[in-house]
Amino acid sequence: TTLLSLFYPKQLQKAFVAQVESSRSMRYVIELNIRGSMLWGASAHAILAHLDEPTIRRALADRETSPSTGAKANRRTLLQELKRIRAEGYARSVGERVPTAIGLAVPVFGADGLVKGSFSVTYPDSRMDENHNRTLISLLRKGANDLSLALGWDADKSDKRSN
Repeated sequence: TTLLSLFYPKQLQKAFVAQVESSRSMRYVIELNIRGSMLWGASAHAILAHLDEPTIRRALADRETSPSTGAKANRRTLLQELKRIRAEGYARSVGERVPTAIGLAVPVFGADGLVKGSFSVTYPDSRMDENHNRTLISLLRKGANDLSLALGWDADKSDKRSN
């Protein structure tokens, strides 16, 4: 399943707003337009990694537990993951929102250079294949870049880390 998420800065939440379901018989169907925490899942982390430090700290103060496991967020681990996401350009999650789901996501930026949302894919962990992941990440990057450019984003003039 491929998803578009939007970031709601005032509420410090994100929501899936559009999806294209997989044609395979085993797939994830996600409820749209339900706002949620920035702590869980690749789609949220791709956004969170590109916010300013005060906003990240506010997001990390959220006490919501994992929808999948009920665990609390490990803030130190998440901060390290956000640093990796900024360096490598994509987020990855395993079982954070749905126990058997792999998520891959990349950020989408607006004309003001700020992160506006993310493009992501989610699929069952039984289909995990690193070569396929590289292909998916490449496709996500292309789609996110095209959408960001359509929104007026200028990569050369943008400070992606500000909020």
